[in-house]
Amino acid sequence: MKQKTTEKTITVDDARAKIAKALIAYYKKHGAAERNKLFQPGIDSLGLSKAQLTDKSGDGTYGKYRALTGNVINELVKAGAIKLPAVYAAAETFPKKKTADTVRVRDTQTQLKERRDLIREYLTARYLTDDEKRDAGPAARGNILKSILNDRNNAGVIAYSPIEYVREWAEEKFVKAARIGEEENPKKDYPNTLIGNRLRNQYEKYRKLLAGELSEFEYRKELKNTVIEAVNILGGAFLEKLSLSLIKAAYGDKVVQGSDLLTGGADDHGIDAEVRVTDELGLEERIVIQAKIKLNSESYIGEKIIREFLGSIALAGAQKGVLITNSTIYGKARDYCKGTRKIDHIALIGGDEMFGLMTRHKIGVYADDRGNDVLDDGIFLIE
Repeated sequence: MKQKTTEKTITVDDARAKIAKALIAYYKKHGAAERNKLFQPGIDSLGLSKAQLTDKSGDGTYGKYRALTGNVINELVKAGAIKLPAVYAAAETFPKKKTADTVRVRDTQTQLKERRDLIREYLTARYLTDDEKRDAGPAARGNILKSILNDRNNAGVIAYSPIEYVREWAEEKFVKAARIGEEENPKKDYPNTLIGNRLRNQYEKYRKLLAGELSEFEYRKELKNTVIEAVNILGGAFLEKLSLSLIKAAYGDKVVQGSDLLTGGADDHGIDAEVRVTDELGLEERIVIQAKIKLNSESYIGEKIIREFLGSIALAGAQKGVLITNSTIYGKARDYCKGTRKIDHIALIGGDEMFGLMTRHKIGVYADDRGNDVLDDGIFLIE
């Protein structure tokens, strides 16, 4: 009998130690290497399965450990344990004879200057006011940016790393050094309640993102978890209202004015809300909504719940139905809809999809002036 294989699990601390050990060994053997060449030996040290390595989704195993490897690389470089290729030393004058090394030095210096100018223009336009651009004082933000880009220790990173990484790296260092975001985003007062504490914790994550102390990947993961937990804290009635708002936003101007209703109650027969929409010919469809709250860490939506909801749709005489949950919809439940050919008139929205709708339609989440998604405290701080 063929045994079922299990996916390898590893703690973050153990993974960090393994990656660091592998990168130091790689450096000792090969010397300075470009940053993008260091990811593979770092990830290889973890002994992940083929399935884990091919899971390259945003929340997948590969993406998580690649992000961790990037953090470890930064830490080791900062500590001097490994080094990235240093830019060729600039010569004040070049030999008259154009040797291969001379051309390489000239090309490197040209690329370094072009990249410095490009990053300076980008960060200046994004972060500095007109007054700050004119400020020439020693502590001026323009001079802070200039010192980062002109630091000889940073030349290798700027000249040789992929340009996308250089932009993110420079932005992170500049935001932290110039303390950008701290004045605009002072600490907030939250009620000393379960939801207040959760919102306060998320806001601190946002401040860390602005200060360059938290990666965008980790921040978005925390934001999604906070949304799911906040909905759980506030309960089923809150999710019902949120679900109706999301469905209305998704259909936009197709929604018949005044047709949106919250119908939940003791005799709701599994229907918590409904809305009517029109197609391009003006024909109306009635869509019913069921909102299922996540009960605990092991909670998920299974086939039984989907089967019952299909019955509720038919009983209500509706054309379509939407089930929204801040939990997970079990794969077999989705397969059941496909197998019964009900997939065309039922939509299943799990926690991940719910968060996606919230960010897309800016309900419970909004974008700051830098394009970061931020939790909208107001919608969660209800009486």
